[in-house]
Amino acid sequence: MDESLKIKAPSGKLDKAIDLISLFVLVSVSVFVVVMWFKLPSSIPIHFNAVGEVDGYGSKYTMFIMLPIMIMLYFILAVQSRHPETHNYIVTITDNNKEIQQHLLLRLVRVIKLEVMLIFGYIQVNMVVGALVRKGSNLGAWFLPVTLIMIFGTLIIYLYKSAKAK
Repeated sequence: MDESLKIKAPSGKLDKAIDLISLFVLVSVSVFVVVMWFKLPSSIPIHFNAVGEVDGYGSKYTMFIMLPIMIMLYFILAVQSRHPETHNYIVTITDNNKEIQQHLLLRLVRVIKLEVMLIFGYIQVNMVVGALVRKGSNLGAWFLPVTLIMIFGTLIIYLYKSAKAK
């Protein structure tokens, strides 16, 4: 851990908005799962194939595996978005680029946190809807490509901006 990176990285309005939206998604999905829990049948969709169709059913208790994972990921990424000194950077950090590199990396962590909350939230809502409706509710063929483009697109944008801000 590089102690010279231990500064309070400023967060702007966009960073705060991303954090609030991530928290809103987490709380909304948590409340939704808990409220709908009592309406769920004992067997719910728990697996989706590459085109987003349900191809496996299991216990409704699976929801209480997914939800804690989502919550843990939220808190791990929230802590990481506040400690730039614990991260590895793709460029050598100097006094001249320290602030912009921290800003870029912390923004990356915040955006990935939001994306993870949206992905987990969408999957869990579809698990509930699929269990209650049972009329072919699925993630959609678009889900996997959009998820991959979203995550890798975010990483590519970060890598480009970070390399440019050497």
